Amino acid sequence: MLSLQEVEYTDRAANELRAVDWTDKLLQRFDQNGGSVSENMPLMFEVRFAYELYLRGVEAQYEYSAGVEDSTIDFRVMSPQEWLIELVSVRESQGLQAATEHHGFFWSRQLSSDARDERQSEEAEMIVALAKITEKVYSAGKPTKFPMPSSAFHIVVVDMRGYLGEGGDGLDYSQMANGALAIPEQEAPARRFWRGEPIRGLFERVDGHPLKGATVAQKRIHFLAFVAESEFREGEIARTLQFRPNPHLLTTRDRVQTAYRSFPLAYNAA
Repeated sequence: MLSLQEVEYTDRAANELRAVDWTDKLLQRFDQNGGSVSENMPLMFEVRFAYELYLRGVEAQYEYSAGVEDSTIDFRVMSPQEWLIELVSVRESQGLQAATEHHGFFWSRQLSSDARDERQSEEAEMIVALAKITEKVYSAGKPTKFPMPSSAFHIVVVDMRGYLGEGGDGLDYSQMANGALAIPEQEAPARRFWRGEPIRGLFERVDGHPLKGATVAQKRIHFLAFVAESEFREGEIARTLQFRPNPHLLTTRDRVQTAYRSFPLAYNAA
């Protein structure tokens, strides 16, 4: 749900960004779509992300065309390292809405692996979120937005607040990126299965991967990064981002760390 705190912080961020040349197009879209309203929450996230870049003294290009047909990427940062940054917001799914009951001013929600409607399960929520993320790499049967890597690092930043209604946790993010085996053995009960099979991560290499865009993502995306804001204050996005590297492009720990430290919103990277 859209909170007063989120509205106030987003509006303050937007107002400060109005003096920043590279945010003009973003703010025009934000205003045209109604500003800080529930239907506009993905754009509100983009405004807050742009504000975080601005607070770090970072300049960006908004809706940058990287040469993949007529698609664009949300933000391109050039200095000190080039990054192509695409944002995606996971909103409440139809299954989550169906699992929610309203009682006057109160509501209750129950997701269960044993639900009669299999959409009303945490496993289904993970699959829906993965499909939403994959659309930022592969759409209409072909790659979109991101080219094959050259000098730039590529990342998809995921606003997870609509996932499970509260954002999930780091174990969910590990499985979504790198599969069930990325969850430590001591946390094995947290691994999620669908119809008897583990839910596959976007960067997981398996024959017949259920996500048709997985192979493209494994060749073109260096990181997934997950965030679920709750405080809506300066620095929260940078402080709470959880990064999951693609082991097929970032093959060593040193390579992962070098890439991470160059990210414009890297937290305590030094």
